[in-house]
Amino acid sequence: MRALAVSTALNSWRRPATVGLLALVAVAAALASWHLKPSAPPHKPARRFSVYPETAFEVEALWHHALALSPDGKMLAYVEQGIDGRRRIYLRRLDEFEATPLAGTEGAISPFFSPDGEWIGYADHFQRKIEKIPVKGGVPIILAESMNFRGASWAPDDTIIYAPSARTGLSRISASGEPGEHLTDPNANAGETGHGWPQILPDQEHVLFTNFRSGGPDEYQIETYSFSKQQRRVLFKGGSCARYVPTGHIVYGRNETLYAVKFDLERLKVTGPHVPLVPAVMTPPSWSAQFAVSNDGTLAYVPVQARSTELMPVWVDRQGKVEPVSGAMPRNYNNARISSDGSRIAFGIQDGADRDIWIYDVNRTTLSPLTSDGTSSFPIWGPADESVLFASYRSQRLQMFRQSIAADQRQLLTTLTEEAGIPMSLSGDGTELLVTWSDPNHPLWDDDLRVASLDTQNRVPRPFIQRNHNQRHGVWSPDGQWVAYASDESGRWEVYVEPYPGPGAKTMISTEGGHQPLWSRDGTELLYRSGEKMMAATIKTEPEFDVSIEELFERRFLSRIDYRSYDVAGNGKFLMIQEPREPAPLGVNVVLNWFEELRRPANEEQ
Repeated sequence: MRALAVSTALNSWRRPATVGLLALVAVAAALASWHLKPSAPPHKPARRFSVYPETAFEVEALWHHALALSPDGKMLAYVEQGIDGRRRIYLRRLDEFEATPLAGTEGAISPFFSPDGEWIGYADHFQRKIEKIPVKGGVPIILAESMNFRGASWAPDDTIIYAPSARTGLSRISASGEPGEHLTDPNANAGETGHGWPQILPDQEHVLFTNFRSGGPDEYQIETYSFSKQQRRVLFKGGSCARYVPTGHIVYGRNETLYAVKFDLERLKVTGPHVPLVPAVMTPPSWSAQFAVSNDGTLAYVPVQARSTELMPVWVDRQGKVEPVSGAMPRNYNNARISSDGSRIAFGIQDGADRDIWIYDVNRTTLSPLTSDGTSSFPIWGPADESVLFASYRSQRLQMFRQSIAADQRQLLTTLTEEAGIPMSLSGDGTELLVTWSDPNHPLWDDDLRVASLDTQNRVPRPFIQRNHNQRHGVWSPDGQWVAYASDESGRWEVYVEPYPGPGAKTMISTEGGHQPLWSRDGTELLYRSGEKMMAATIKTEPEFDVSIEELFERRFLSRIDYRSYDVAGNGKFLMIQEPREPAPLGVNVVLNWFEELRRPANEEQ
């Protein structure tokens, strides 16, 4: 019994000690567990870097997008012009250094990824098809016709919403290529000209898109469309290329800036102010803002390329030797045309957002404005050098005018329509004008060559070369029997010659890329640019057509694909526009963890 009592007492003493010990162990374990338990991940700061192509990054002047991000943000796709002069899609995994060309995508524009990132879709600009191809490579698969592509979005249910042309609404097709259905129609009576740049929203019931309107980009509307109700809803005006992102915002482009606005996905309603976030984003006049956003918060965009405003006109001989134009001052010159007697030069000059025509007197070394409306460009000399023909952006249309040198008299050369015309070349007898013509009502909306009469009684240009590709830089030979021009029908820009007024076969002059053709004043040579090279093609038409090509010099001067920036004088010297320094390379800026920045300013403005 005594032993039992002792044992009982001992056990009664040990019990609380044991419990206390166990409690201490539990607390220690809890503390250790608390220390070992992973805390909530901290907000990751944004990280920035740039991707530069090896050759030339391809950003279309108007409607096409040049880049796309895979949904997981691991892969960047962009359109680059290769060393062979042909554009194709390049893929750059963001955890690797090098980009690789995707074979079979020659002529591609506006790439877009499948939801799983295993496929990439695009429009073949030359074949007029929408195609898809595995990101690992393979044979492109044709999905649908597309005359003038305006973007697409690949849905999780393996359908694709796309805008097949400039003047239509949205359509839906199967990603396997099965025939689809038409979804929306622009209301022409309400000023709508087309729908494009769609994005499937997460509910898969609505699509976000841009409604193009005749008043210009300021009148564009961001809207949604319901598949089940077949109804549209306007969200706001004055934006383009809208993209919904997982933070609950719509990101869109406006005036070279990315904006964000909070968006209630259930109510389909904007719920906050429009906040500017990223400045200096490349945005052509159509407001096709060059950016892409992935679901993981990666942003990619093409920055506005800084361009010097201190350019100089210079004389260049056939060996490439440069001498300044006497008395000329640095300005933002765009293009130049020498009068037939060589005494004056018509310049297109840009000052900020204003573009005007100026006349330089070679003998007096003076520069005087011919126009002052801020919307005029692309000058050429009229008959007998008594006037200048040019294009001016009036009433939301690019129209052609003739203005007298001696008096302030301006005359409209074409009927005011939606078409846009740029004067290119005057016929030898001064009665006709060769025009680069863009017709938005044409299903292709490509640039064609037309002939306008300077007789004011007939102000509708007639077609001359109208094909399923772009034709630009048309110029008559001095005898008026031939027209030289540049076309992208082969997949890259080349120079061609056709008899005028036809009929007759065209002859390709350049063989390794060419644009901006110009006949020598005696008509014995056809000059053109090929990259940074100045080329001269000696052409014989009798007894048969024969061409021999010579490289004159290679040197960097201002060069644009949409207009000719140089001229040639009677003594054979070239009038070129020289940049004072090499322009910064054009690339893609990439921002990782961009959603952290997106949340802050948009919420602070609430």
